[in-house]
Amino acid sequence: MMELNWHLSSIWARSWRNVLMMLVMDRLPILGQVLGFRDFFSLR
Repeated sequence: MMELNWHLSSIWARSWRNVLMMLVMDRLPILGQVLGFRDFFSLR
């Protein structure tokens, strides 16, 4: 039973991380527009 719970939680953690990354990638262009693309790329 504990093994199953651990497996489910690891899957949930992985999917949550994927969703977080997708959200960050969605927001990056907006963030770039707000800051100005030239400033954004010069910072990197």
